[in-house]
Amino acid sequence: SLWVSKPSDAPPPRRRFAAGAIDVLVAFPVLCAAVEIAEPFLRGRPKAAQFPGQAMAEAITRAWRDRYGTPIVYAGGTEFAVNNLAVYSPDRPHVLPHGNPKLAPWVDMSDLARRGAVVVWEEGHLRARQEEWRATFGPLNIEPPLVLARQTWNKRVAPAHIFYAFVPPRP
Repeated sequence: SLWVSKPSDAPPPRRRFAAGAIDVLVAFPVLCAAVEIAEPFLRGRPKAAQFPGQAMAEAITRAWRDRYGTPIVYAGGTEFAVNNLAVYSPDRPHVLPHGNPKLAPWVDMSDLARRGAVVVWEEGHLRARQEEWRATFGPLNIEPPLVLARQTWNKRVAPAHIFYAFVPPRP
């Protein structure tokens, strides 16, 4: 009679585990979404998730095509900006990370000189890299900056200032 127990009202362990797993699987995305939505209202610091990469790529691609009538084949510049250009531009240009050909052995620099390139950077980066980029790409035709709203509901977050230059194709 010592070993006899009463039936338990508690759910079986597998059900408890399944319920806990579902709770976790639902809670994480909800918390992540809440942080992404609420954080810009609590902190004014821009975040990478707010970067207007698609709008930037569309504007630069359109400007290049209007000027030269060809797709963008090569792009260089600061890592974050140039990667956004490469991902969102329908031309899918080959990337020179940091504008450095040593980091892009797949790029034929003589082909780049022939076809031209786009160099793109975020505010505050040109002074540090200007001479290096001019040595790599040649003359940079600096275009007017893009001032694009960040992707957030908080309109008080400062817009992104994106700069770019064209290295014209050489026939």
